[in-house]
Amino acid sequence: MKTIQMNLSEKELTIREAFKEFYKIKRVLNLAEDTLDFYEFNFDYFGKFYDIDRPCSDLTQDDIFEYIIYLKNLGTLKDRSINTRLSALRTIVYYFKSKRIFARRYHNQLNKMCKKGANAIHHT
Repeated sequence: MKTIQMNLSEKELTIREAFKEFYKIKRVLNLAEDTLDFYEFNFDYFGKFYDIDRPCSDLTQDDIFEYIIYLKNLGTLKDRSINTRLSALRTIVYYFKSKRIFARRYHNQLNKMCKKGANAIHHT
C-alpha cells in the first residue's frame, strides 16, 4: 500500500498555531513588551469565545459578527474596549493574510468584517 506524505508547509495551521507564529515574528521584530502583551491579551480574549484550535479557514464573517455580539452582550465592555479587541484581531488577520495562512477567498472578507464591526458599534 502506498503511503501519502504531506508536506508540513501544506498543512493548514490552526488559529492558535498561526498566532504563535505571529507572536514569534513580532518578538523578533523587537516590538515593545506592552504591545506583545496587548496582542496576547486580546487573542486570549477571542479564544474565550472561539475555538482557536480550529483551522484558520474555518473562521468566517459570521464568526466575527458573533464575536461582536458576544462582546456587546457581556455588558462590561464599552464601545472603545470592543473596538480595541477588534483592532487587535484585525492586525492578527492582516498578518495571516500576508503569510497566506487564510485561503484567498476568506482573508479580505475577514479584514472588512473586523473594520465594519468596529465601525458598526458606534451606530447601535
